[in-house]
Amino acid sequence: MKQKQLRALLVDDDSLTRLNLRFFLEKEGFVCEYAEDGREALWKMGTSEFDVVITDLKMPNMHGHALAIELLSIEPRPLISVLTGIPEPQIMRDLIIRGVDDVTLKSTNFIAYGAKVRAMVDLRRLKELKPATKPEPMATKTEQGPARQLPGRVKLGEGLAEVVQALPLSPRAIEVYRMAHEQEIECEEIAACVATDPSLTCEILRIGNSSAFNSTNEPITDMGELINRIGRRRIGELALAASASNVLKNLSSAFIDIGLARRRSMAARLVAEYLCSLQTFEVSPGVLVGAVMHCLGHVALSTAFPTEYAAMLAVVNEGGVPHISEATRRVFGGTQSELMSRLLRYWKVPEQLTFSLSQIERSYDDAIEHPERVRKDIELLKLSILIGWIACGRWEPHDIVEIPNPTVAKRLRLGDVCGLIDNVRQELQRTASPAKSPEVTQRMQVHYRGCAMDGFDFLAELLTGFGLDLVRWDGDRAVPVIINGLSAREVPTALETNRDHTLVICDEDLTEAWSSYGKTLALPASYASLEAAVDNFTCLAATQKQTTAAKKQQPQKS
Repeated sequence: MKQKQLRALLVDDDSLTRLNLRFFLEKEGFVCEYAEDGREALWKMGTSEFDVVITDLKMPNMHGHALAIELLSIEPRPLISVLTGIPEPQIMRDLIIRGVDDVTLKSTNFIAYGAKVRAMVDLRRLKELKPATKPEPMATKTEQGPARQLPGRVKLGEGLAEVVQALPLSPRAIEVYRMAHEQEIECEEIAACVATDPSLTCEILRIGNSSAFNSTNEPITDMGELINRIGRRRIGELALAASASNVLKNLSSAFIDIGLARRRSMAARLVAEYLCSLQTFEVSPGVLVGAVMHCLGHVALSTAFPTEYAAMLAVVNEGGVPHISEATRRVFGGTQSELMSRLLRYWKVPEQLTFSLSQIERSYDDAIEHPERVRKDIELLKLSILIGWIACGRWEPHDIVEIPNPTVAKRLRLGDVCGLIDNVRQELQRTASPAKSPEVTQRMQVHYRGCAMDGFDFLAELLTGFGLDLVRWDGDRAVPVIINGLSAREVPTALETNRDHTLVICDEDLTEAWSSYGKTLALPASYASLEAAVDNFTCLAATQKQTTAAKKQQPQKS
């Protein structure tokens, strides 16, 4: 059988280093391609397969450390060797801990280095030829028949062209966004670019002539003046928002509620604009970018790979994989938000504006590892999405419900969250198609207790969407009660509940401790799991209510 050709991608802005590497690697049998920075390397990864990527660290546009992290998220990924002139132990340690295969200084002997790279690739190929002894569990059993299986992995590097085609964002809108964030570009140049996109032109004319920016009765038609009034940064955000809205307006999908995705994009943007205006620190423009784009990854995947996406969604909805983020990572090599972040970088949107988006499907605790400013941007974006989804009022079964702990609200200014939700709902009613919210024919009064209440109660707001009217629980052991145990680091010893008629919603690490008080549900969890737990609770509560009423109607014995 003919041996597959060895391919290496050499990423370095120094042409002499690239030539030296190519000379010695070709002697080891490699066919080499060049890239001058991380951004160009990712583009080439999207069009070709490589056995190994050798990258410098210090490069323009996108440095080697960021490139290495991106490559580590690709499945199957190439071998990664960092060849750098920076002898910094901390950087080397960080790269190896993250999973990079090799870090070598440029002062090395290139003959020996070429032989080492060849040996690394040969060893990888040898391991791939050996059959797996224990295949990854990819199936879920159903009562109706045999187990469904997640589809095989889709190589997004090979399928990037299909994903880009499935999500045809306007090139002009992306160019306007890029130009708006480059201070050396004049407003006249931005105006000329806007003029080539009729839908964006109409949107800017509408907003620029609203009462917020034009207090006169005379309409303003000069695009340069409108850009100055609205602000360059806001113009860039409007460009992306208008393009995303048009894409969602013109798409259809058998697996994604496109109308809901469009409403969520709009709602999250409105919430993000409000929350960003309240903060005392400078918020990254990436928060608003992420708010607009946060659900487009699912749209792109379901359009580009409908068969694989449908099979994956069926497994998730049947409970075979607890979180859709995990299923997407297994099938497509990354979460939908990581994919969307990668696509934006492919379209030349700077990495610092897409990073927050790539992190939204990680937990609030994971954000702690980042510098404070970056962490706050991630938290703002996740909160904007949560509040936006609550305002939309409709959830998909596979949506993940994650409630921030009170310390997040303390770090950020949230303002009047109830008023914000009402305002967003009014704006959605005015500008978007009506939501397909579930009809609640009859509301039920239930008792409720929060054990770590501090600020706005997101869980209580979600529960009202199930048709529940929450009444503060006074400790009466005889009545059914829902306990919000989220962020309660200790289980209160003073609570006395009827375990059979109590539902406790808590953090995963305290599920066992709370189980002595009632049935438990740990968050984060899918919306379907929360709905099922609430349905079971309300059925029990209704039964007990009927039993109590029947006992009261029985005649008293004399």
